[in-house]
Amino acid sequence: MDLLRRVEVWRQNARMDAGVAAVLGAAVGALTTGGAAVVAALLARSQARVQVQADQRKSLREPRKIAYVAFAECWNKRYRLAEVGRVKLHMALRVPQAREELLAEVAAHRSAAMDLTTELEHLCAVVLVEGPAAVTSAAIEASATGFAQFNALNDALRLFMSPNAPDGGLNDYDAKQHEAYKAYRAFLSEASDALSVDWLARQP
Repeated sequence: MDLLRRVEVWRQNARMDAGVAAVLGAAVGALTTGGAAVVAALLARSQARVQVQADQRKSLREPRKIAYVAFAECWNKRYRLAEVGRVKLHMALRVPQAREELLAEVAAHRSAAMDLTTELEHLCAVVLVEGPAAVTSAAIEASATGFAQFNALNDALRLFMSPNAPDGGLNDYDAKQHEAYKAYRAFLSEASDALSVDWLARQP
């Protein structure tokens, strides 16, 4: 009789353990499924954030690139006009018989360079709006030194138009030309850094 009771108790315990195991198994399954869903949601949210940041960087980069390139091209165009003027002034020293013709050509290049001044000022203002600070400072310096180069060419032309033009009439221009081109290269460097992906990724 005792043996039969023990057998019955063992059967009941076995059924109870199986039920508990089933419940625990279901609970663990639910937790696992829920955990995977949470992880998937977090990954999706992280990917969405990364995409938004990438889109923001792209939207910031494109208008800056347009502004930087436009300013650089206009600056370089005026710089080249002044440089051609410098070459022709040197030629006027070496070829006296062509002096008047060469000086007239220099005056034409000076006028063409002057015509770009307003446009260059506008493009510099656009760069100042776009930023960042390092690029705006470089743009201001390039504008100032470029204008100083133009003024030096204008002064040299006036000297050459005098009856007895001094041989050193281009000394000041050569110094201003060097300063201007150095500032221009600095602007290009800062603009390149500002447009790089790594630099933009560090911005808030």
